[in-house]
Amino acid sequence: MRKLMCSLSGGRCEVSRKSVGRKLVCVLALLVATALLAFPSVAAAERTQVGLSVPFLVGKGDMERMYAGGVRTLRVSLQWQFIELAPGQYDFRRYDQFFLDAAQVGITILPIVEGTPPFVPHTAAAYPTGAGGLARFEEVMQVLAARYGPGGRLFADNPGTPHRPVRTWQIWNEPNLGIYSPDGRPSPRSYATLLAAGNRGLRSADLGAEVVLAALAPGAAYGEREFLRRLLELRSAVSSFDSVAIHPYAPKPGDIKRQFRELASLLKKTGERDRPVWVTEFGWSTDGPKSAYQRKSRGGQAKALHQAATYFKNQNDLRLRGTLWFGWRDTAPYEASISSRIWQPYTGLFSFGGVVKPAWRVFSAAAGGRAGREPLP
Repeated sequence: MRKLMCSLSGGRCEVSRKSVGRKLVCVLALLVATALLAFPSVAAAERTQVGLSVPFLVGKGDMERMYAGGVRTLRVSLQWQFIELAPGQYDFRRYDQFFLDAAQVGITILPIVEGTPPFVPHTAAAYPTGAGGLARFEEVMQVLAARYGPGGRLFADNPGTPHRPVRTWQIWNEPNLGIYSPDGRPSPRSYATLLAAGNRGLRSADLGAEVVLAALAPGAAYGEREFLRRLLELRSAVSSFDSVAIHPYAPKPGDIKRQFRELASLLKKTGERDRPVWVTEFGWSTDGPKSAYQRKSRGGQAKALHQAATYFKNQNDLRLRGTLWFGWRDTAPYEASISSRIWQPYTGLFSFGGVVKPAWRVFSAAAGGRAGREPLP
């Protein structure tokens, strides 16, 4: 990977190929060594987090309410196409304030990096497969870790903000779905090349970073267990991640137990039983078409969340790093014509209008927080 030289101004960064990159390598090495002394390893810091996964950026007021409710980990998408505007030209202004707000509130961000920019050949919401695109992805992961990781530039430029760096990164989303796969054809081998590139980029800026596999969609045409099994057969993949992720969506909470046991069995058979596991999304909706298999009443949503949280706390099948409920506040509904099974806009713990749902109190109890009855503004 070529050396990086960044000229930062107002959240912008341009990468140069100049040979003076040697000095930056020395600086990065010093930062990495300092970070490794200051921050414990993934294994040493491992504990189960109860948090949220949100499909959009939230403001500081929302974060403060989350924190009061017990949230300490918040998973959010970092869209590559909104960060690298042209090859080697980075603009962080879309995300900088979000990371600063989270650090001030006391919430740690778990970013999922996805969204290929238009100047990199790709299809739909898929990741790149060509050498040039993979090199660009490797570089963007290094740049992100150098900005938001230990000793990151964002915190250096804002010394009054608590130093709460990103140590855990997830690479892409549900690559066993056609929309997220090159040419609509899911491929464990092609995802492994993306994973390896992302891992190289992260490690070059933060040797202690935790790399999380993309979670796989349950019920997809390319089954999640088969996709993961084939992925774990690839040496390049096994050496490029630390933790596994799962999205155990299911009509009934009891079905989550089956998914956990199947994943535990697969990890054992492939010699990976000691890998930590993140539940990076789970949840049930309170609205949507009646055919949506995740739909429940508001009381049913709360009951399902309670049953799932109880199981997560007591299960012995997997080494859980965290369980992240998908949704904070209901979003504006999609057009009904898009799909008869759309339920994702209604998984929030608050309604679109900000009214508390019963599930919020259940969630806060599981997270060790204080729910409060006040609506969101």
